[in-house]
Amino acid sequence: MERVTAGRVLDVGLALVVATVGVAEIWVPFPSVLGEGSRELSTVVVVTISALLVLRRRWPLPVAVGVLWTWPLVFLAQPILVLFWGQFVPMAVAVFSVARFGRGRDPWFGAGAAAVTLLFFDLFVDVLQSPSEIVFHWMVFVVVWSFGWGLLRLERRAKTSTERAVAAEVAAAEQTMLAVTEERTRIARELHDVVAHSVSVMVV
Repeated sequence: MERVTAGRVLDVGLALVVATVGVAEIWVPFPSVLGEGSRELSTVVVVTISALLVLRRRWPLPVAVGVLWTWPLVFLAQPILVLFWGQFVPMAVAVFSVARFGRGRDPWFGAGAAAVTLLFFDLFVDVLQSPSEIVFHWMVFVVVWSFGWGLLRLERRAKTSTERAVAAEVAAAEQTMLAVTEERTRIARELHDVVAHSVSVMVV
């Protein structure tokens, strides 16, 4: 319970930091801001995708899809600012989270959603179509996804090893109890035979 609570506190703190830096990036503005668009609408998008990160452990795939696709969908309706801290960073966090905390095939679906997002950037966002931008975005997404997936695999292996160790201990305990029970049964049988023999001798 304490671990879960600590995780939630960490996620809330992360969301607040991402939202704060992202909004500051828009209104200061930071040199990382590209393109043109409504600052107000860009701020709404930043706050929305940052808030979704609070649930990244509980619903990793829906959160990843929401964070990755909110900006492109809004951009299709009305051009908004292209951001590093308020857009790309939360997307990278979402990609890591779906690989790290996803269940079943969620990590792979999350990877697919990330690839669709990057293809959208490569095809429709002019300021992100330079070779250096394309290589950087794909490289970062691949690295963060791989890191999250690697941690998930390690956790699963550790869990499997722990379960095997517990099962081995339980089996050893059962064998010990069985051996003790058999020994007690043998001793009881021998005592019964001795007593029966003694009674027979007394009768004779």
